Amino acid sequence: MVLPYIWLLFIVTLGTQLPIQFLNLNSNLNEVGFYAVGFKLMVPVSIAVGTAFKAIFPAFTRLYANNKSEFENKLKLGFNLIIISGTIIAIITSLTSIYWLPLVFGKEYTSAVIVFNLLIWFSVISILDSLLSNGLSSAYKEKFLAFIATIDIVILLPLLYYASSFGARGLALTKLITGVVFLGYHLYVFIRVLK
Repeated sequence: MVLPYIWLLFIVTLGTQLPIQFLNLNSNLNEVGFYAVGFKLMVPVSIAVGTAFKAIFPAFTRLYANNKSEFENKLKLGFNLIIISGTIIAIITSLTSIYWLPLVFGKEYTSAVIVFNLLIWFSVISILDSLLSNGLSSAYKEKFLAFIATIDIVILLPLLYYASSFGARGLALTKLITGVVFLGYHLYVFIRVLK
């Protein structure tokens, strides 16, 4: 059961670290800096969400085994909470980032505002996707999860490589668009696999 998770860790590492290297190859160091600012600001959110999902994982597994309708209700509730709270946070931070981001990092990082705004919306999509992943793991469908992630990375890496030639904005926009598309097909697979 551990092997799919090791593979997933490898894929996640590729998906998070290679975009920065692609920017370094196809753009310039300024664009790397703009993307890195937005990406680094997402790290605390990722850590908090990852920790929360690890904490609820045993309860989800127990629910799936004992009460599938309650499992479904909790997933729907989680999905709705993430959509509502994530949207509120993304709206507030993206509308105010023009003020606080240059204040924190300096005026030379004003170009990072749009990158951050795109990545904050990507984070909401990513958290929703993580909830689906947690649901599949709770149902002992880690092999499906690894298979889906492999398809994602095969499609994503060439797109990110191409998008990196358009700088940090192009890369962030591509991540957001592919995130929305992937979430749609992940949701479809999730519903089909768990019936």
